[in-house]
Amino acid sequence: KIPAQPRFIGASTFRDTSSADARALRVIGITGYTALMAKVMVSLPDDLLKAVDIEAERRGTTRSGLLRELAEETLRRRTTYRVERMAQIDVLDGPITGHRGGVAELVKANRPEP
Repeated sequence: KIPAQPRFIGASTFRDTSSADARALRVIGITGYTALMAKVMVSLPDDLLKAVDIEAERRGTTRSGLLRELAEETLRRRTTYRVERMAQIDVLDGPITGHRGGVAELVKANRPEP
C-alpha cells in the first residue's frame, strides 16, 4: 500500500527493492521516486548543468539523484555545524542558570513611570 501522505525520504530509500513501499510501487508500475517526492524546476546556467550531468554519470546516478544527494549532504553538514557551534557557545557561556524567579517584579520595579 502506498502511504497516503507524502513524506521526506532519503536518497537510498528504494535501493532495497524488498521494502513494502518499493514492492507497492513496482506492482502499480510507478518508477519509485515520483509517487513520494515532489518535482521541482530549477534554473541552472548551461555550464553548471553540464557539470552536474557529468558528475551524475560519473557516480552512476541520475541528475535528480545527484542534486538530491548534494542537497541532503549540504543540509546535513549545516545541521552538524550548527550543533557543534552551539556546543562551543555553551562552553564559552558556561552553565545555563535561569533567572531564579521574581522577573516580573524586577521588570515592574524598574519600569519608568508613565
